[in-house]
Amino acid sequence: RVLHVGELGAEGMSGSDVTERRSREVHVARVLHVGRAWGRGHVWEWKGGVCMDPREFPTKGNLMLAKNSLALAHQGYDLMDKKRNILLKELMGLIDEAKDIQEKIDETFTKAYACLQRANIEHGISWVQELAYTVPIEDSIRIQTRSIMGTEIPHIKYDDKQNDLTYSFGTTRESIDIAREAFREVKELTIKLSEVENSAYRLATNIKKTQKRANALKNITIPMYSNLVYTINNALEEKEREEFTRLKVIKRMF
Repeated sequence: RVLHVGELGAEGMSGSDVTERRSREVHVARVLHVGRAWGRGHVWEWKGGVCMDPREFPTKGNLMLAKNSLALAHQGYDLMDKKRNILLKELMGLIDEAKDIQEKIDETFTKAYACLQRANIEHGISWVQELAYTVPIEDSIRIQTRSIMGTEIPHIKYDDKQNDLTYSFGTTRESIDIAREAFREVKELTIKLSEVENSAYRLATNIKKTQKRANALKNITIPMYSNLVYTINNALEEKEREEFTRLKVIKRMF
């Protein structure tokens, strides 16, 4: 017999009351070891105290559905594995590029501060500070994005032509020009490094998510559907053998 909420008078009940009533139905069916009850959108059946999902019933329709789900799970795992490999390849390339840029930044910073120290000696710290205040703030940076296997990677653009002189050659020496050029290189390398490191972080985060999904398919979904196909197939074969034996007995009787 089917136990359902409507028979127990669920009209006008709130969501929590309906949920509680459904749990009572499941308990009643389990205690009686017979009958069916509603749960998660399916009619769950108990036989001898064992709960059975309707999708696990040994029918040819369920076998076809299980095989299709298994094939889809294998296909999904293959796609996740390919995506992970592509992202790992991109990440390794970005890591190597970030190391090279970091080494260049260290060298350029050392050179820039040496030039700045020389300019301070030749012009004086106060005069160099006044020249630094004339340098305009960099506001031409624009951040765009590009996609790598669904991962949004930043791409920074800026106007490198906005590098006009803000001082006169007649009032400064060569050390100011060298220091200015060195810090311009530092700015460019810093922008590039920020782009590469941010891209590497986003790729690493997406690789972690992809790895979790691939592991879930490999260790949970695929074994579950493989076992379901094996179980249903064995049950159907057993039914066919029973039917064949029954027909032979009937044939002998007549």
